[in-house]
Amino acid sequence: MNAFGQFFDTAVNAFGVDFNAYNSAFGINGFATPPPADPLIANYDFNFYTVNDSTIADQTGISGDATVLDYFNNVFDDSDANNKFLTIYAPDNFPSPTGGIVTPSIPNAQCVEIWVNYTDAGSYGQYLFDFRNGLSNGFWITYGGGFSTDNIGTGQQGAEIYSDGMFLQTVTADQPAIAPFLAGKGWFQLVLNYPTPFTDDMSFFVNAGGNQGMPVSVGQICIYNRQLTAGEIQTLYTNKISRYE
Repeated sequence: MNAFGQFFDTAVNAFGVDFNAYNSAFGINGFATPPPADPLIANYDFNFYTVNDSTIADQTGISGDATVLDYFNNVFDDSDANNKFLTIYAPDNFPSPTGGIVTPSIPNAQCVEIWVNYTDAGSYGQYLFDFRNGLSNGFWITYGGGFSTDNIGTGQQGAEIYSDGMFLQTVTADQPAIAPFLAGKGWFQLVLNYPTPFTDDMSFFVNAGGNQGMPVSVGQICIYNRQLTAGEIQTLYTNKISRYE
């Protein structure tokens, strides 16, 4: 290395400027290095919901309001200002219309995070979500009051499932999955990382036809435009769990 290179390798000139720190902050050419893009493209947070409203606003302002189905029969609990949540109306008399949350068409979705609380209820197939418009057979339905069987549609194959910040499994086929583990455990975080992006008007806690609802309480639904890392999922869980404790 010549004397000039050694000078910059030391990175402190006669005026006390630390060029390594400068370049980290502003880039080699003196322009600020942009921060990583926020992958969050939709945030339906029930702390910002109004009782008996037929929509819930997207807090990111990117994807638009979601529709709240059968909103007049759902039960909204706003007794705790820091943990407001909606309990979905889902009568056990299929195929009656039920409550649920349906987003507008969201492009380039690749990760879904929901915060829910549900118990063993109902004797017919109940949908945790239905993304089949964007993922072909992309749905998750539970059968039976004991949640003993899940049918995870083929459109979900390859998805990584996380709960409460921890990796559980990768979906490989229609299979018994994790509903027995999740049912009755109280509030939990559920995250699904998909192998490729998709576009869908997503139905949560109801099928795309507006029935076979699941009587869950929901606090938040978030959509991301890329897969989240295991570390990011754990950080989300750590930062949000106090709301639900």
